Amino acid sequence: MNDQRGAEITGAGLECGAALVRAEAEDLDVVLRALGDKLSDVPGLKVRVSYRQGRVRSLIGDLPYLNGVRRSRGCVRRIDVGMDGFSYWLESGSHAIRSGRVVAGRDRGAVEEELTVREWIASLLDEIARHNLAGYEAMTALRNLVELGRID
Repeated sequence: MNDQRGAEITGAGLECGAALVRAEAEDLDVVLRALGDKLSDVPGLKVRVSYRQGRVRSLIGDLPYLNGVRRSRGCVRRIDVGMDGFSYWLESGSHAIRSGRVVAGRDRGAVEEELTVREWIASLLDEIARHNLAGYEAMTALRNLVELGRID
């Protein structure tokens, strides 16, 4: 009798754990979709969001007549963000998120480095701010040249 009770508790615990994992996966997908939308709103950023495909679509590929059919997209698989010489990526795998960036080296080609999600966010925001500041300074200099006839 003790063994049956232990099996019931373990079974219920597994079901509860599976439900929590499914809920977290759905929450993660919603957050990643919102992140892709927010990044797409930033001027100058090139954002590409890749989605997981269903088994049929991955086997037969994209067919023109299927593309017209309204269907829901799969879960977010990858987000790529690029702008003027930098590239950042974020991948959602089986219950894990990987992120990183591609850095162009002087002596050798591009080098890819993996970052924690926290480092990825901080580095991406710093890069966007640096790009926006450079754009602002250029616009100010052009405005001064046109309006005042001088560059400060």
